[in-house]
Amino acid sequence: MPTTCCVPGCTQRHSKSSNVRFFRIPKDEERKNKWMIAMKRTQADNPKRLREPSYHNRICSLHFISGEPSTDVNHPDFVPTIFNFMPLTKPVKEKVKRVAQRQRRLALAPYQRKDTVPNSHHEQAAAQDLLDLAHHTPSYKDSGTNPDPDPLQRQYDLLQRDYAGLQQEYQRVMDENRHLKAEREASLFTYTNLNNPLIKTLTGLPTMDLFQWLMSLVCLYLKPVGKLCSGDILLLVLMKLKLGCTNKDLAIRFKVAPIQVSAILNSAIPIIAKKLEFLIQWPTKGEVLKNMPKVFRRRYRRARVIIDCIEIFIQSPPNLSAQTKTWSNYKHHNTAKFLIGITPYGTVSFVSSNWGGRVSNKELTEQSSFYDRLEPGDLVLADKGFLVAEELAAYGASLAIPPFAKGKQQFSQKEVEEARSLLQLRIHVQQAIERVTRFGILKNAVPLTLSRHIDSILIICCAITNVLPKLLE
Repeated sequence: MPTTCCVPGCTQRHSKSSNVRFFRIPKDEERKNKWMIAMKRTQADNPKRLREPSYHNRICSLHFISGEPSTDVNHPDFVPTIFNFMPLTKPVKEKVKRVAQRQRRLALAPYQRKDTVPNSHHEQAAAQDLLDLAHHTPSYKDSGTNPDPDPLQRQYDLLQRDYAGLQQEYQRVMDENRHLKAEREASLFTYTNLNNPLIKTLTGLPTMDLFQWLMSLVCLYLKPVGKLCSGDILLLVLMKLKLGCTNKDLAIRFKVAPIQVSAILNSAIPIIAKKLEFLIQWPTKGEVLKNMPKVFRRRYRRARVIIDCIEIFIQSPPNLSAQTKTWSNYKHHNTAKFLIGITPYGTVSFVSSNWGGRVSNKELTEQSSFYDRLEPGDLVLADKGFLVAEELAAYGASLAIPPFAKGKQQFSQKEVEEARSLLQLRIHVQQAIERVTRFGILKNAVPLTLSRHIDSILIICCAITNVLPKLLE
């Protein structure tokens, strides 16, 4: 059976030489009814009721603007719209109704009583109505395979114009969205938005390249927290150490909760310290001699290290025994005390574990592993508080400290020159130590929540100072 269009008045048939395509009536009840209404497929005896389409009914592509139906509800081809119907006049509608009524009566005639004879007058009237109906039947224009393009072209042009306008509006919205997204990303506090001056201010590192190098060392071991990647976690920790920011300040900057900042610091600080501690190395004698500054070469060529103690304020521990051990008579505060070693060219080469501020310099030096690093012939420079000459001698090393004036009215010329030379060198060494103590977290009392990580904190601070340019050449 050849495929034909079911639209009343359309004579399109399937042909291999024709470009006209045919489509099934939708199965969806609501959409199917819309199609039936659009095609005016109503019952002849009751125009208000839709005719149920059969399985073989098809509609051709000439009744769609784009040539095919669309599944988009908002698309004009969701329902066929191109038809060439002629409206039925009221008299014609009445005649159609009368013809249908007479056909029903004639169909029932055989079942009526035998003595009932059809009225010839009614038959003649019915014939006349059929004849009139034939004259008044609306004509349909057969568009064939070459329909008149004017109405269709007009609709197509309008749609094209609307489509072009929508395309422009879409492009404008997309550009605006990209612009807003770029502005939002630029406003986020993240390491990717920083430059060299900012990274130096926030972390103490001179360049972004150096920050990214440190990030490459630790990023695999720092787990992301919420929207914070490993790079942002490293930035947060370094800002805490360099600037001494409060947790609330960091929470506002990085858009996280203060409790998350505390959790990040407690988990990340030990990891970062472990990965950066290799930057604090005890150099060989050859390395020290190779990098020995001129101010040391003249009088202290054998100098291997300059030692000193630094004390970091901590919040008073709740335990009475801990309060006693950490109380420093020198600082008049609870402190954590460290022995630190500086090379003649200004890098940190040794950091001890923390001790309570009550411990003496001599005891701290003995209890640390400092003596195990020395070799025979080494010269150790120190301040007057380090009375460890005998201990050093046991390792074949010697001590150089400023002379004491106790029991003397005045120094000898040699002692004056010795004191002056050591004082000049102490100035350079003090600059190296100040690089470490300049970190904001070491300027104020370390809170109890971080005091258990104070060793790791100092290691990170010393490691960062060691990647800075040399103080002395």
